[in-house]
Amino acid sequence: MVVRNQSLDSIHGLVEAGRKFNSLNDGEQDILVVKNKKFCLGKGQTDTIKVTGFCCESSKSSPKKNSLFGIGILAPTTWLILTNLINEFNFPPAAIQNAIWVLSNNHDIRSIPAFNTPETDKLRHTVADILDIELPWYSFTYAHDSNDLFTGRKTHLFAEVPFSIPFQALISMQIADKNGNILNDAYVGSFKAGDNTLRISIPIEHWAIDEYDLFIIEDLHTTNKKLHLTLADIQ
Repeated sequence: MVVRNQSLDSIHGLVEAGRKFNSLNDGEQDILVVKNKKFCLGKGQTDTIKVTGFCCESSKSSPKKNSLFGIGILAPTTWLILTNLINEFNFPPAAIQNAIWVLSNNHDIRSIPAFNTPETDKLRHTVADILDIELPWYSFTYAHDSNDLFTGRKTHLFAEVPFSIPFQALISMQIADKNGNILNDAYVGSFKAGDNTLRISIPIEHWAIDEYDLFIIEDLHTTNKKLHLTLADIQ
């Protein structure tokens, strides 16, 4: 971003987290700033500063290197809650981008990766609170298309599920539909006693849009945890 001091004195400036730069090209996305950026300029000085921002119109194309933007305005209050959080903490870029699109384009909240980390949990819980919905324990990955930034086509169920066992045990996982038919039955491995995390990445592209249950099973017979999920769209 190029900044220029046209005054007769030095200045201090701030590009605020939550400012939305409006693209001057109707086919390209606007940019939402997510990190505060302070700068100082001497009298008549021009400088280039780095501003951290993410796209906020998923139906349009990505901006190019020399794309032009208007200075824009501050985003809506609910967006500011999110950008203030991102300004304070460091999150994975993919999680930030998807969280922004949940608010800006009504994407499914399950597009935000469900990593079992305090940081990502904080981001996902914040978005759920803004939407006033219960936070799902899982997320989806989506099909990629060179001509489409976000296809909306779910390809995999993804989650990092915490569970505890009193003794070392063999852990397997099953997913059943609402009629009890087993769609996925997999031995995962041997886990130590105590707190553990089960990382799940399962192809679902050909599954029916329906309700399912996931079971974490100890030593082939004892259900440790049962979790419900749906492939139907939610926000």
